[in-house]
Amino acid sequence: MRFGLPTSHDVAFIPKPASKPLPSVAPKGFTPDVLSTPPKQSTSQILSESLIQLDNLYISDLSSSIKKKSSQWEKYLENSTRLVNSTLTFLDDELDRGIRASQSEVKRIVENQIRLREEERQRLLAIEQERQRKAKEEMERKRRQQEEEKKRIEEQKKLAEQKKLAEEKKLAEEQRIKKEKEEKEKEEKKKEEELKLKAQKEAASKKASAFANPIEIEKTLLKYRQDIQDIKTHIVGELDKDKELKKSVGVIKRKVNVKLGQLSNSYRQLQTVTNDVLTLVQPTTSQPLAYKWLLNFISKAIVSQAETEVTVKPAAALPLGRLAYNLLCNLDGLDYYLSARFVKKCCLVIGYTGTIDTEEGRVRMGWKRNDEKWETEVKYEERIGGILSVWAVVGWVNQTPNFPLFNMKAEWRFLARLLNTKQELLADVHFVAACNWWEAAAEKFYQDFGAQAKKLFMVAVSDWAALGTKKGFPAATRLHILGEDLFTKNKFNALKEMER
Repeated sequence: MRFGLPTSHDVAFIPKPASKPLPSVAPKGFTPDVLSTPPKQSTSQILSESLIQLDNLYISDLSSSIKKKSSQWEKYLENSTRLVNSTLTFLDDELDRGIRASQSEVKRIVENQIRLREEERQRLLAIEQERQRKAKEEMERKRRQQEEEKKRIEEQKKLAEQKKLAEEKKLAEEQRIKKEKEEKEKEEKKKEEELKLKAQKEAASKKASAFANPIEIEKTLLKYRQDIQDIKTHIVGELDKDKELKKSVGVIKRKVNVKLGQLSNSYRQLQTVTNDVLTLVQPTTSQPLAYKWLLNFISKAIVSQAETEVTVKPAAALPLGRLAYNLLCNLDGLDYYLSARFVKKCCLVIGYTGTIDTEEGRVRMGWKRNDEKWETEVKYEERIGGILSVWAVVGWVNQTPNFPLFNMKAEWRFLARLLNTKQELLADVHFVAACNWWEAAAEKFYQDFGAQAKKLFMVAVSDWAALGTKKGFPAATRLHILGEDLFTKNKFNALKEMER
């Protein structure tokens, strides 16, 4: 349809009627008022008039046809309008019904969801109520069970107490008799222990005195001092004669000295310094004089660092002692030079003590003299303590029978001879040496010698330390405190270990 009109119809265009004047035609039987005979017409006129009449008839018929069609179109339009209106009304009604149906469905769905949610809520509520009921029943069951268990335990406890009282009553007499017997045995045991301890002290003193032959100790000292003289003559003196060799060795010496100065409290740095020194020195083995001179220099450098660095920082004895041991194991012949150097600087490591009333006596005991003036006693004690700490570390690091001056046997000999030093020769330096050795090696010494070591410790911190305290030696008091920490707290006060 086109605007409510059927598409099978075309639009009709009505032509405008011609505006020609119609001829007056007299009807049949018309008689004019004036009787006259019509004029005679020609054929063309008659034909023309006939055509005009035909045209008028055609126009009249066409006009009637148009009016008829117009009336039909009006009716069609009216019917179409009614149809359209009817259709629109129908569609409007259908739309209203659809909307109402949709609203009804939505309402039904909403109500259904509300119902389902309410049912779910009721279901969950029922589940929760059931859970609470079961929990309450379980709690009640456990409560009853606990009460029953408590009652059972109380009954058992009561029975046990009754049984215990009966047993205590039964054993009371036996315990009284046993106690009297134990007290008697304890008293007897105490007396036996006192006698045993006294015997042990005497035995330790006797055993220590076996190492304390002054003549043999002095021979050992003189042997090492002669080694120093031989080194000066045959090594140092000979190298001084060869200027070129001395110059090349001097370059290596300075490099070695730098490496030794880089030593720290780290195991990693210790290994680095060890490797660097070996790299510098080992290639010189093809030149024996240069090699021996460097061994002597390294020995002097180690002892020198012990005198200076360990005095300031006691824990420095650990890396320096370990370095010395590493070099002993890897530089053939170093033991000869290092042993002589340690004994020269600190003869206490072999247990030698001599008088310092003479210049020779002071030199043997390791005193230094600058500008014809002996160093102070404090400075002397600090140096000796530092040297002895490093020597002690080398001794316990070495777990082999090699290097006779640097092992645990040598440390036993040192302590035994120190404790057997003649009273008139004792000085504060002996107790300084004992304290420094204690902090550097006592714990390792005990691990090696066990009960025998403890006997020596007992002698050192009791009778021997008391003798030093009586003489007014400050280090003797320090040694006594170290002993108290060991025997009361099981604490050795050892040097702090190096960093890993």
